[in-house]
Amino acid sequence: MKIYITKGSSCTDQVRVKKFIKYFDQKKIELKFFCWLRDKSKESKYTRETFILKGGGSANKKLLFYYPLWSVILFFKLLGEVKNNKNNIIFTIDFDSAISVYFFSFFKPKVRYIYDIHDDFALRYNFPRIIKYIIEKIDNKIKNKAFKVIHVDENRIRKRDKNYIIIYNSQEDYYTEDNLVLDNNSVFAFTGLIGKTRGALSVYNFAKKNPKIKIIVAGRVIDSYGKKLIELSNIEFLGYVTQDVLFEKIRNSRGIFSLYDPSNEINILAASNKVYDAMMLGVPIIVNRGLSVEEFVVKHSLGFVVNFNFDETWSRFVDVNQDKLKKIRQNGRHLYLNNYTYDKNIVVKMDALLDELKS
Repeated sequence: MKIYITKGSSCTDQVRVKKFIKYFDQKKIELKFFCWLRDKSKESKYTRETFILKGGGSANKKLLFYYPLWSVILFFKLLGEVKNNKNNIIFTIDFDSAISVYFFSFFKPKVRYIYDIHDDFALRYNFPRIIKYIIEKIDNKIKNKAFKVIHVDENRIRKRDKNYIIIYNSQEDYYTEDNLVLDNNSVFAFTGLIGKTRGALSVYNFAKKNPKIKIIVAGRVIDSYGKKLIELSNIEFLGYVTQDVLFEKIRNSRGIFSLYDPSNEINILAASNKVYDAMMLGVPIIVNRGLSVEEFVVKHSLGFVVNFNFDETWSRFVDVNQDKLKKIRQNGRHLYLNNYTYDKNIVVKMDALLDELKS
């Protein structure tokens, strides 16, 4: 069996994709990557990908040109390199890659594809209603023709979806009790994309009003609000760091922020890695109202719910007694160990999927 992974960005440094790569490598399955390098200056850091398109960036008007170009190039690349053999499997990620694979599959029908959906492309950008409708229609056809669809959360399942499994955005277990400090410290963590739509302005206002509270910030700054935040004296900015380094830094924190502007439709359905990071580490998660994950956090007592914009609701996680903090930590670890470990979330489900492919 040979698996071709297609993704409209780099593959091997994306947290979710890395877990699938690890699984396939452990099974000694041959992999080939057809990817899009958005930032050409970073090409030297990648060794396994074949970048069939370079440039374009991640958030600008050029993408109106680059997305169709990417899909066309990928289609012809697959047509030229992938033989019509049932042992060739395409693991395609998100709509912009899957549409190429879908049309390719009519020319080489023995090749089966797995469709891993990270984001609903129709909701990712502010498309006109008619464009959104067309994308959704095509996406339904892609899902129906796939050997298997993989969703990241129950809230991504649509009424017409049938042949799917759910593999959550949970992490491998980095938890350790060595030097674990559960006292009432004043350290919080804010990770991922650091910008206004991810709560940077709100965290800035919170940090400025609470100068004795330290906030560890890690990830990529994406706008002026993020830049303003990391300039505060009570912010420790790590930049982009590997997961093992990050988790070691934040495992003693009192809370991890997972904030998304709920006025953006796609944010409401966010299946944030940070929620699973918090459960795995046994750290309270701080989410904002208006997200689908809010109910999950409340149901399992995993942390705190606040308003997206900084206000008095943010005071509820500042002074928390030790018993409550310990209980929240235990809830997260218990839930993670029972449902979201690498073995239970990836290995068991992917083993079953491989058995289906081989049958």
